[in-house]
Formats: sequence, structure tokens, C-alpha cells
Amino acid sequence: MTTAPKNQNPTIDNHDRDATTRLLLEQLSGLPLTQMQGDPDGLMERASKPGFGNWLHHAAKARGCTSPIRLRGEVLTVHASTGRVVERFNTDDLPDRVLYKPCGTRLASRCPSCAETYRWDTYQLIKAGLAGGKGVPETVATHPAVFVTLTAPSFGVVHTQPGKGASKPCRPRRERPTCGHGKPMWCNSIHADGDGRLGQPLCMDCYDYEHHAVWNHLVGKLWSRTMLRVRRTMGATSKGVLRIRYAKVAEYQRRGVVHLHALVRLDGFHPDNPDAIEPPRLLSPLVVRRCRSAPLLTLSRRWRMRRRQQRSRRTRTLTGQSAMGGPLPGGTRASRSMWCVPGCLAGS
Repeated sequence: MTTAPKNQNPTIDNHDRDATTRLLLEQLSGLPLTQMQGDPDGLMERASKPGFGNWLHHAAKARGCTSPIRLRGEVLTVHASTGRVVERFNTDDLPDRVLYKPCGTRLASRCPSCAETYRWDTYQLIKAGLAGGKGVPETVATHPAVFVTLTAPSFGVVHTQPGKGASKPCRPRRERPTCGHGKPMWCNSIHADGDGRLGQPLCMDCYDYEHHAVWNHLVGKLWSRTMLRVRRTMGATSKGVLRIRYAKVAEYQRRGVVHLHALVRLDGFHPDNPDAIEPPRLLSPLVVRRCRSAPLLTLSRRWRMRRRQQRSRRTRTLTGQSAMGGPLPGGTRASRSMWCVPGCLAGS
């Protein structure tokens, strides 16, 4: 171990001082400097000025946002009876003469901090809806819950990655066919994750871009109409015995087509307290039959909207017990995952 000589102070070069300051700023702001859109040297210069603590307390309200909204103005709190100004707030009195507010975007490419905050907020809401908490009774863990994925039909052959975690050719074809435009309908390339060809059509002339655009434009309406049909089929109307609650996320596939992931929970209905979360009064086999009977939707004669089938033969709950208090029918076993109704919301 090397120690400094007596009567001499150890020296710290500029590189060590900069590294120490960067580490301090990372710990204080909670956001790695590599994710900040700004000059790190400017932050270090500010850290060396007087009043850095006040500025940091003020800037912390942005919660690590890389593109915070800057608000300017004045707020007065006035007594209603006398008209006397009780409190005055002016952004000119703040360190940067602005009030910082997070941008709140959901896109990690635009702001990693706000996107992460939104992701965790969504996780907590969905978790409470499945297991209880945050004002939701824990008995919802026994309610039937459906996890569905609604994907668009094929609009044309595109480059892809067959399988997960396996290096396989894109679209191997022994006969090596071609389309009507003379383009090869096969591809022996093994596409990496960052390959720009992923999701691109093998033949742009064959690809149905019109239906692609119509699907993305009307997928929200398709979901609304589907839920309306399911509610009517299952009796989950204003006069029915069921309530359907769900959380839905839209996501783009590599081919640029929107598909939906949704968690749908079935609750009972109490006429004296419509907002209460009651256990459902239907057994799982009846739910399965009614979900399967929900017809597909045709929005118009020309643009027929259809979905791929999603099927599973296992029904599961978070506790392994049905909403009626007994074991689940069909010899199902307890599991921590959601239970899936065959064909529900995905067409049969």
C-alpha cells in the first residue's frame, strides 16, 4: 500500500477530479451521464459554483428527464373574502428562472427516464388489477383473467427471424419460387437483430400496403367493436351479471403493423353497488363457451378486418381456486400466471 509522504498533501490530477465529479452527479441526479443530452462539462462547471445544492433540489423535479418542459409565469394565492395575496410564486425567483416538468413521453428513444417511470407505473396498475392492492381487493386474484394477443393477418411475405434464440435462415425454400413480378420468395440469410431488412417485404409490388394502413388506422375501432360483441355475448351489459375490465397495450411489430396485448378480468355485478369489484357468478366452462361464440367483426364489405387465432386449453388463476371457492374445473393446477380462455377475443 502506497501512502503520501509526511508533511505533504496527496495530489489529485484533473482526470481523477473529473471522474469523481461525474460519479457524484450520477448519484445525485439518478440518471447516468451517458443518457443525458447535454454537455457533461457544463454540469461539472455548475457543480463547482455556489448554490449548487439549491439548483439540484430545483432540477430534481424534472426526475432525470432529458427534455424537460420549461414553465414560466406567476401564481398568486388570494384570500377569497379580503382579496389579500396570501402566497406568491414566480419562476423568476428560481435558479434557472423556469420550473422544470418531466416531458412524460413513453418512448425510451426520446427520454429513458420518463419511459422507465411510465413502465413501472403501468406495471403497478396491472399488478394491482390482478393481485389486489392500491384500493383493489385481494379477492381479484380468484377472478378469471384472460391474456390475449391480437395480431394482424399477413399482408405479404417479409424478412423475419424464425424461432427465438436460434440462428436459422430467414425463409429457406427448396424449390426457390418467385412471385408474379419475378422477385424471389425465399431468403437464406440469417438476419441479426439490427438487420435493416427485418420486416421488409420480399417484393414491394406484392405487399398489400393499403390493407396494412387500414389495419393500423382502424385497429382501435376493431378492439372497441370486439369488446362490445364480447360483452353482449357474455351478458356483461348494464343489466347483466358480469363486468369486463381490461388493460391494453399497442405495440408495433417489425413489419410496422400494430398488434395488441390485453389483460381482461371478469368481475361480478352488484345492482346496489355498480362500482364494486364482486366475484363473478359464472363458472369457467360457461365463460369459455360464451367467449367462443363471440362472432368475428366485419367493418365493411370492402375492408374485412380479421384477426389471427390465439388458442390455449389451460385455464389458470393466481391462486389455483375458482371464484366460487372450489378448485378449478378440468383438472387444472395452480400457477402464478394468468389463465387463458380458448379463442376468446381472437376469433374461433
